[in-house]
Amino acid sequence: MSRTPAVLILHRPTDASIEAPLRALTVAAHRYHLAAVLMAAGSTSVSPGIADDVVAVGAVQNHAAMFAHFQQINERYQIHRIFTFDDTLTLAAAYFREELNIPGLRPNQVIGYRDRERMYAMIRQLGLPGCHLPETVLLDQFAGVRDLLTTHGKIIVKPHRWDPLRPSVILSTPAQLAHQWHFLGEHRTKYRAEAFIRGTKYSIDTLVQKNAIVCDMLFEYQYGMINHHYEVRGMLSRQHHLRPIEQTLLTRHRLLLQHLAFPPVTHAEYLCTPSGKLYFVEISARFGSGPTLAAMHMATGLDLAYEWAVGELDPTCRTTVSERREVIAQRLPPHGTCRVDDSTYLHLPNNIVVGPQSGQTLSSALLLGDSYDGQRPRYCVMPHRTRPVGIVP
Repeated sequence: MSRTPAVLILHRPTDASIEAPLRALTVAAHRYHLAAVLMAAGSTSVSPGIADDVVAVGAVQNHAAMFAHFQQINERYQIHRIFTFDDTLTLAAAYFREELNIPGLRPNQVIGYRDRERMYAMIRQLGLPGCHLPETVLLDQFAGVRDLLTTHGKIIVKPHRWDPLRPSVILSTPAQLAHQWHFLGEHRTKYRAEAFIRGTKYSIDTLVQKNAIVCDMLFEYQYGMINHHYEVRGMLSRQHHLRPIEQTLLTRHRLLLQHLAFPPVTHAEYLCTPSGKLYFVEISARFGSGPTLAAMHMATGLDLAYEWAVGELDPTCRTTVSERREVIAQRLPPHGTCRVDDSTYLHLPNNIVVGPQSGQTLSSALLLGDSYDGQRPRYCVMPHRTRPVGIVP
């Protein structure tokens, strides 16, 4: 029985903003006469036309069930490449690549992105000049964690591997620490305590083709990375007239990617203190979540999901960025606190960013501009009536 040539996309439904990147992967696969097979973990709630075939599997944590479904897919399809936008699925994608012996990151590489202890050990070994690591203690070492809280006033308790069911929390009192200690119980060994660093938060999303950086998009966060679920929150791109510390950050990040042998896509987070000290937070083998890809598309004109797939499927391909504009990507508070009027509607190419109907509640908004200084005041008024260029559903 002949198998259909295809790409495999591992997917965990989160929000509607991920559907446009999924469609982009399917379009890229079709360009090279490949089918797009979507392995959807936990749900089949995807819109029609997202992929040529959708296979529902159980929870992400059920590795045996996922592997059984993968074997069934492999019997019907000849898989050429495997993609995922979800951090919890990057390791499964790596194991599947190894099983098929196809190009892409292997488990021994991906584990360094998924496990924070290994990630920090890797960064220490690389010894990046001018880039520090927050002080950390394993959570099951209570005395060390208590001393860390006493020294820094605040600590962050994080799982070694990010998991939507195990969120990070900020603790600022001994009573909160005692509660968290007892609450986690025997699961403490899966967590670590990290010194809370006050400063400006940055992220860098990078696309690499042929061992060269095509696009590395620097965003300045306008909110805390943790405990921000009910804040008006967002990020501003930083592409022009960079501050010296931002230029240093990009230089250090590019050096890190070189040490990591230029993975195809990465999302990294850093902190910069008021005194100008840079801290590495984490790096993942995926693009940023939420409106990140839509913001990068708006700012550069590139569909990064599509270009990622093309670069993987065609080793001779090398994309270039012809424009770089500043963009605000902002998630708005829940429960419909921001609405738009008729004048804000605008439909952009490829359905990456779509304006809502009149009076519809917003969840995320993107605003395009020419400079950071021009964008910053606009960020402050976005929770009120404004004129977004595009809306992410």
